Amino acid sequence: MDKQVKLDIVRLKEIELDILKKFHQYCEKYQLRYFLTGGTLLGAVRHKGFIPWDDDIDVFMPRADYEKFIAKFSSDPLNEDLQIASVTTLPGFYLPFAKLIKRNTILKENTSADLALGVYMDIFPLDNMSDNYETACKLFRRTSWWRKMMWIKNISLSAKRVWWKNLVLLLGKISICWLPRKYILISLIKKARIYEGEQLSRFVCATVMGTYGIKEILRGDWYAQTVSLPFEDAHFLAPVGYCQILEHFYKDYMKLPPKEKQKTHHDFEAYELVKENGI
Repeated sequence: MDKQVKLDIVRLKEIELDILKKFHQYCEKYQLRYFLTGGTLLGAVRHKGFIPWDDDIDVFMPRADYEKFIAKFSSDPLNEDLQIASVTTLPGFYLPFAKLIKRNTILKENTSADLALGVYMDIFPLDNMSDNYETACKLFRRTSWWRKMMWIKNISLSAKRVWWKNLVLLLGKISICWLPRKYILISLIKKARIYEGEQLSRFVCATVMGTYGIKEILRGDWYAQTVSLPFEDAHFLAPVGYCQILEHFYKDYMKLPPKEKQKTHHDFEAYELVKENGI
């Protein structure tokens, strides 16, 4: 019988890097576009790998490539040790983007969704937002209500949160209890795909998340091509405008944050299923 072995940060990153390598190989094989993003892109540029205190991997895929990836990845026999989790591939999945998951691992997160996942990398669709900035802003604002509803549905009450924030969250959960989670996700995704097409528009955005608000609207030409950047012991693809993107989000991105901010923003525990006589 397999036993659960808790992963330390070193082993966790080894597994995540292996997932990214296999993802990269698949995208090369089928000529699908992707870009390192967020802390993964910053890590590649500033640290030539993981940010030391970070513990995840994020990529963007243009929506057209993202949908092809979701539809075909699971049918490739070379990917049997990985699982793609999305609204269309995994019943009960609770997010409007995809996770590429390592089988035989377990990851326990602070979410109210009753679904067991494993160690993963996040894959965010990069949506067209039209060629007009004001139109792009209007679309982003129209999707904001659905993003808020998704957040309320998914996050759990926590003893680590101050009482009044838990109370506000609880009231929010009660107010939308009549709305099915899947309906919220499908509605958000549908609105995000309004300008879908093979070619990137003048303005693009990871509309389904919107972590940084309207600042998430980016120039499409920053993603017009890819460049190869070193990351740990391999190379992966980044957007040609990576310097502008990092300046846009982080300003002086090569400068390390203060020590007190050098910590992960995730709250989870990860385990590997190991047989008594080895993995």
